[in-house]
Amino acid sequence: LNNLGVIYSENGKVTEAETYLTNAINCNNTFLPAYFNRFKLYYETNQFYRALDDLKYAEQIKPDTVVIPFSYGLAYTRLRNFDAALESFNQAMKLDPDNHEILINRATVHYYRNDSKAALSDFQQAQQFPEVKAEALNGVSMIYTLNGDYEGALTQVNQAIELSPAQPYYLNNRGYIFLLLGRLDEAVQDIDSSIALDAMNAWSYRNKGWFYFLKGEYQDALRLLLQAIEMDPFTEDICWMIGTVYAKLDETNKSCEYFKLSIENKEWHSKLLTEINCR
Repeated sequence: LNNLGVIYSENGKVTEAETYLTNAINCNNTFLPAYFNRFKLYYETNQFYRALDDLKYAEQIKPDTVVIPFSYGLAYTRLRNFDAALESFNQAMKLDPDNHEILINRATVHYYRNDSKAALSDFQQAQQFPEVKAEALNGVSMIYTLNGDYEGALTQVNQAIELSPAQPYYLNNRGYIFLLLGRLDEAVQDIDSSIALDAMNAWSYRNKGWFYFLKGEYQDALRLLLQAIEMDPFTEDICWMIGTVYAKLDETNKSCEYFKLSIENKEWHSKLLTEINCR
């Protein structure tokens, strides 16, 4: 039953996957693989509170496994509870200090908490480990981008791409940096390559939407940005971008709706919205 659930999950059949995994748990309510696989299913379909419920059951069965706090960290990150996510990743690192994926995820949480110094420290530490070096370089690139050092960001992400040329996330990140540098032709080439490699990455559609925005093609921009937020509401700065496009289209109510969401989600650009007159 568990294996059937995994197969259905990997083929995108969520209802069938949930049914088989639930039946596996009903057959044996201490069978940890089914809990973790159902957690993964809920996590990947943005059902984070249900994912947390499965972790709580698994924690009662085997509380000392590193998978538990690591998974908590993933779920809390997506819920934007970054303090709880950081605490969970710290706990995971105590249980498995040689797991460098935990270090990468902790650095990412520092980034989302707007603690660039701590994020940079973790990413730079991770660069010494070959299995996560490319991820770490990409992470440093994100921090440089946030701080406005686009040329420095480009240098870092190029090194990541040299290590992993077919990684769509790195190509998409470089595409976004090219957008910020005004190098639109190079940007769209990278973004399109990223989409071709992974058509399910909402951040690529966000960047393609922003490409159209920069070209003044606002309806195409809006279409892709709305697609991105539907695919993954966690996509960074997506509400601010959608609000900005609606403002260009003179749709004030819609613009303000998304700007307010941007502030609630503590998006990076929300600090630019304090002077917007939305009542």
